[in-house]
Amino acid sequence: PSPREAPATLPSSRAALVARLSTAVPASAVDFHISNVLDGALAQPEVRRAAQEAAGGAAGDALSGLCKQAMWQCSSSVTSKHLWERGERETAHGPAATAGAQLRATPPRLQLLWAALSPACGRFAAEHVQRHVGPRSALRAAAASADADAASPATADVAGAAAVRDAPASLQALGPCQRSVGRGSESAVVNAAAGGRCEVRAHAVLRGLFLVHDFVTEEEEAALLQWMDGQQPGWRLRHFNGPALGMRWGATTDLRRRSVTLGAPMPPPLLALTARMRTLPV
Repeated sequence: PSPREAPATLPSSRAALVARLSTAVPASAVDFHISNVLDGALAQPEVRRAAQEAAGGAAGDALSGLCKQAMWQCSSSVTSKHLWERGERETAHGPAATAGAQLRATPPRLQLLWAALSPACGRFAAEHVQRHVGPRSALRAAAASADADAASPATADVAGAAAVRDAPASLQALGPCQRSVGRGSESAVVNAAAGGRCEVRAHAVLRGLFLVHDFVTEEEEAALLQWMDGQQPGWRLRHFNGPALGMRWGATTDLRRRSVTLGAPMPPPLLALTARMRTLPV
């Protein structure tokens, strides 16, 4: 959905969230980085003939490279993002104008090539999304199972208590946020461990975006930073979407191999934080 159509609150369950994904994921998100969409399209004789004609007779790796360029410049990278000012609405420099200018800058040959590819790629994308998050997908079944487990207060309490218990002594104060009386989408929560308030507020314009004030106290923040600075192998410089120092736990994605592997488990201090996140009233 567009930002104006997006719901103001998150779905009430994991299964509902996965169900929403099945209609919210755009076809442009299913590109050659995460699937064999172009291989599937070019395997169809009529699509390959039309693509080769649009590409000036290119074949093999040359055709494959041009198809990737066409998909990227005409679909996958086309964005409605633009410089946003507080309270700004649709303007002549808004999302539609941004995407239009991006497409007009694409070479005509690539536009013709994408026109030949897009119907087959669109069908592939629709099937891909339904296979992964549709009603019969493994993810939908897993989400429903997780909802059933989460419905038991004892399960959540035991998980949260274990995460806090296994954390270093300096971080064992990490506790749950308990919901207090709120007003509409601006519900407030109380940081029970620190005795202070951490408010959850919905953004006035960007629907679906929430800001949690004072989610951790200053003392907890200092303890977390000290703990992270002492981890091995420590901070690593990464360049995905720009240079940044980071650490990684849990699942690891490899866009080149189109794979997801199970990495190092989440350490107790971070599990304590995720247990607290689950108690937020959003």
